[in-house]
Amino acid sequence: MENTLRPVESVPFQATEYPITVAEVPQASEMLDELLGDEQRDELVDCLAFQPDIGEPLGDCSRVRTNVFAFDTVGGKSEVTVVYFFHDLNMPLYILAVYEGEKEFSPDSLEEETMNRLAAELVQTSIKDARRAFKSSARS
Repeated sequence: MENTLRPVESVPFQATEYPITVAEVPQASEMLDELLGDEQRDELVDCLAFQPDIGEPLGDCSRVRTNVFAFDTVGGKSEVTVVYFFHDLNMPLYILAVYEGEKEFSPDSLEEETMNRLAAELVQTSIKDARRAFKSSARS
């Protein structure tokens, strides 16, 4: 089976020098296991790692994005919709949710507020981890 996973839209920004780390929340990881084969999953992760700014921002929470990925299967073509958080090239991209097919998202104000809080928490945790790593390396 040939993998032809590709983003559905054009890419305005790319991590061309190096891929960023891609992390998955447990539920998203389970859905990726269920919906994609190993090669397709690797290709999706690579696509996000090198092109983290693809996708459309969800509402006012511009750091949480959604993108539809298409791929060939034995029975034809399939799509998955991925919801992820991307802040910048210095911290991991987090896959938050994965849905079978093309799914339209319209978060309500409570969902947007929750996503904004989660995004802020992820950024603060990343900053703390980076500071801790820097201090550890400076002591060595």
